[in-house]
Amino acid sequence: MNKRVKKSSSTGTSFSEVVISCVIAFISLLIGVCTAVISILAEFDAFQTVATALLSFLCSEYVVNSLLMKSKYFKARDEYNFMKNVNKWSDKIYEMNEYCNIVFEDRHGDKDLFVVTCSRSIESLHYLLKRAAVEKTIEITTDYLINATGVFEALNVASQRTIELTFPINEINGKILPTVEDEKFFETVYKMVVDDQVNRVRILLILGDSNLLNNEKLKILCRFYESNKAYECKYILKPDFIEACDHNMIQSSYLDFGIYGPKMLFRVEQYDPYKGIYSKDEEQVNRYLSLYNEVWNFESVTHTFPLSPKETAQPMTLKNFFDEMSVEESAG
Repeated sequence: MNKRVKKSSSTGTSFSEVVISCVIAFISLLIGVCTAVISILAEFDAFQTVATALLSFLCSEYVVNSLLMKSKYFKARDEYNFMKNVNKWSDKIYEMNEYCNIVFEDRHGDKDLFVVTCSRSIESLHYLLKRAAVEKTIEITTDYLINATGVFEALNVASQRTIELTFPINEINGKILPTVEDEKFFETVYKMVVDDQVNRVRILLILGDSNLLNNEKLKILCRFYESNKAYECKYILKPDFIEACDHNMIQSSYLDFGIYGPKMLFRVEQYDPYKGIYSKDEEQVNRYLSLYNEVWNFESVTHTFPLSPKETAQPMTLKNFFDEMSVEESAG
């Protein structure tokens, strides 16, 4: 990209500078001649006429060249700012512009299939980049299989590598981790804890019904959390959590969210088809974190899962968890 910019900017530069210099000299000379004519009409002597014409010529050269230098300065500044923003994607953007011109020149009409399809893709890319840059949000239609690792990069700018997660559970008919994506995320978090890439994980179970506390699959899940030191788990009933959302002016329709340090929030907006929003808006992250902390410390509505010391005495590995859960799912 740098070579292309330099090549295009240097083409014809020498010739244009020669032309500009000639034009400036001609204008200055013309002004000097006019001054000499006026001096003669004003009955100046020969010395005064020559001196006045020469001074007019030099002053004209100075003024015009000063203006030219200023314009060159502003142009150079703009070019510097442009080059400063050149990045590893600039080549692709430059090529996209060339490809767009080719597609547009080859069009068969205003509604040409190629033009319409490409223009929609460009509009989508522009919208994506604008939201990411201005609104600090990214909308995804794929899920944790792709984004399970990338979201944890937000912890690189956090002083405490802590994750806060909600886990809404309305009912448990089949698997407690219903999709492959959920299992992948569960496994990814555990491995990052084992590798000390995450220091603390808080999970808030949002239960649709208190009868779920008797579910064996939920008990295995909570045993896993409680037997691993980096994990903390509590539960709250869904109506209580919705009331807390309303109190904090946060949409209660988005109960499934995760906070990854002070600069990353992810919330699920719908499951079928899947749609989620990542946000780097620190104000929004702080609002969700404030809600989470308020609920987490509200002991009258938020509780730890009732497990005996014997049930949490031995740490449960990831393999133990999936093995026990598989047995329970087969039995159920």
